[in-house]
Amino acid sequence: MSGHRIFERFGFNLPERTKETKMTLITDYNQLVFVPELFDWVSYDTAELLTGYLPSDELMVILENNINLELQ
Repeated sequence: MSGHRIFERFGFNLPERTKETKMTLITDYNQLVFVPELFDWVSYDTAELLTGYLPSDELMVILENNINLELQ
């Protein structure tokens, strides 16, 4: 196999993606309440979500179908 190309690239480079992160400083934890329907913490004062997390469809299927509520 010496001298033969086994793998070769397709000829294009993907642009580098930079992930921007939003930092939120929490100083008063008593002003937040967890709302399970929103999957997030909500501020009492501003009704602003802390993380903006949205679970994937795959995670929702696992949570809805694989937790036995009768054992609680």
